[in-house]
Amino acid sequence: MPVQKLKAFLDQEKIKYVNIIHSTAYTAQEVAASAHITGREMAKTIIVELDGQMAMAVLPANRKIVLQDLREVTGSDQVHTLQWQRGCTCYKSVSGFRPAAA
Repeated sequence: MPVQKLKAFLDQEKIKYVNIIHSTAYTAQEVAASAHITGREMAKTIIVELDGQMAMAVLPANRKIVLQDLREVTGSDQVHTLQWQRGCTCYKSVSGFRPAAA
């Protein structure tokens, strides 16, 4: 589902992209290597939860998401990365950022 939403957004905004079919890989860097391109040239999608709402963060394959930066950019109080759960149609929180109590 995230792939279709991302494609729809890119098409709506008239952003050029290339869809690459690749062998099984577990990281975006592995996908980039199998396609013979640098991680900087490939985008990866990370499913996140921003104040309880699911969203997609898109960044270069060679970068790691910084939850504090995402929190600041989006104005969210709580930011979590989510991981797909095999065998069900759900995601679970695997990391998060909660600001310290004031």
